[in-house]
Amino acid sequence: MYLLLMLLYFIPHSVNSDGLIQNLPKKVEISIHSEKAYKILTYNVWGLPVFLPGHEDDLRFPSMADSIMKRQPDILCLQEVFSVYFRSQNLEKFKNQYHYGSDYNCSQSIIPFVYKDCHGGLATFSVFPIEEEKFYEYPVFPGMRWEEKIGAKGFLLTKIDLPSGKIWVVNTHLYSGPSRNDEAIRLSQIKYMMEVLEGLDLQLPIVMAGDFNIAHPGLSNNKMKFPNDVYSMLQSCWHFNDAVQHYSKAQQWYTIHPESNKYCNSSEGNQKLDYIFFKNQGKKCINILHNAVEMKGVATLSDHHAFASVFNLE
Repeated sequence: MYLLLMLLYFIPHSVNSDGLIQNLPKKVEISIHSEKAYKILTYNVWGLPVFLPGHEDDLRFPSMADSIMKRQPDILCLQEVFSVYFRSQNLEKFKNQYHYGSDYNCSQSIIPFVYKDCHGGLATFSVFPIEEEKFYEYPVFPGMRWEEKIGAKGFLLTKIDLPSGKIWVVNTHLYSGPSRNDEAIRLSQIKYMMEVLEGLDLQLPIVMAGDFNIAHPGLSNNKMKFPNDVYSMLQSCWHFNDAVQHYSKAQQWYTIHPESNKYCNSSEGNQKLDYIFFKNQGKKCINILHNAVEMKGVATLSDHHAFASVFNLE
């Protein structure tokens, strides 16, 4: 019955969205950073479209926006905001303090009285004005699991006007799974993304953040082995830099960490699935000043930790 509900849930019957870009003035200034230093935070909030035992949505969701905003990000990239309940508890709080570029209240009906969002579970917010934004849904590739096909993942492309210059921000959520076929599908998704990015204004730097579901070649997992083709090709073929320059045994920047997160699946071990990448082009350059894993320990409100970077643009 659960599988049937999930299948029906993800089949959209109608879309309640005017498709227009929203860009409202921010009502409260929350940035604590200097004119040329900015904090970007990416967080998979685990807002699935249906209530499931053990997820504790009723405990997690009401305080999510307040807890995130205490971290004071200038740019916020969220994944898995599928849930109508999550959005009802948090969107207005984010809108009161951030610019936004899409109608994140938009929902698709799956079965009567069951809905999901219209942007692949993604939402991007910025303290600074948003000039344009568009959601790109990934194509269906051979070998995809049914729940991933109907999940309609993609990437949200946003142009943000920072005080020190404009940048592109890509917020994405890639295909999940540890197998070689899963990695091949993620690579196909990234290739599709890169085709879109090649048509952008090449004079602007790009920041790419999200739940990539990929493994770093230098990181160890204590339970499973993951291929790392996508990570390597992002650097070697498409010239993106990881915000973290150095990983070590002492600091592996795990965003999936069962020892400190009661919502994690302990059978999958320690993982870093959430990343921030950047690519410098044009006259302005991004420099990473600081990285941090956040929303962890007593602040845990998802099966993922958040990952954040502070950067300047010069």
